[in-house]
Amino acid sequence: ISQAAKSMNMSYRRAWQLVDTMNQCFETALVETQTGGTHGGGAAVTALGQKVLQHYRQMEINARQALQHNYQIMSSYLKR
Repeated sequence: ISQAAKSMNMSYRRAWQLVDTMNQCFETALVETQTGGTHGGGAAVTALGQKVLQHYRQMEINARQALQHNYQIMSSYLKR
């Protein structure tokens, strides 16, 4: 979680809150966490987390494709 937060310029606390919120919204956790110790903690995306991510990415593709035509029309109205 710490590395992911850093890569997105986000505080660890904010990243942790987002993970916690996602985990509470679904029937089972999307991310499993392990508390730190001598070797540090960790986090892993669960099987359900992988499925949710796959569906989310497909939704992004579908939305982009659905908007493409109108985006091109709107872009043609912009000043150049």
